[in-house]
Amino acid sequence: LETGTMEHFPGRVTKPIREAVAARDAFTAGMPVTVYDPRSGIADDYREALAAIIETTSQTEETKETE
Repeated sequence: LETGTMEHFPGRVTKPIREAVAARDAFTAGMPVTVYDPRSGIADDYREALAAIIETTSQTEETKETE
């Protein structure tokens, strides 16, 4: 991720998600990594990214409702 990307595009870019064997193993097993290995670092990365997306989406929806 290029330095400053998150600052240039606030609310549109999440922190990077690391590569991990758990992701490949989860894919092979046909499961989300958060189910396959919920305590893994990559599962935490995906949870953080999703939380940021949900927060941004909620803020966008609230703004639309007040306009």
